[in-house]
Amino acid sequence: MPSKGHEKIVRRSIPGLPSLPRPVYGRTESLPNRALTRRHSHPWVQLSYAIAGVLEIQTSAGRFVAPPQRAVWIPAGVPHRVFSSPRTEMRSLYLDC
Repeated sequence: MPSKGHEKIVRRSIPGLPSLPRPVYGRTESLPNRALTRRHSHPWVQLSYAIAGVLEIQTSAGRFVAPPQRAVWIPAGVPHRVFSSPRTEMRSLYLDC
């Protein structure tokens, strides 16, 4: 069991979408633990929003933090990783531009 304040980080998988099912596509995720996605990119724009918890998006340009009620815009084709705090409620909007 992790010591107090050091929750285990869970590797979060990303759904394999070869293309979006429609030009504007929304996803919701409940992330009960600290989570990390592998570095990835996709051919569509992503707007990631935290209604609870905190998201951190890492790109080669920097680290971008989205506390509750804030979002991060991820341009198409930009490699990024996503970290989340425990009990994060994540909403993502994908735009096929």
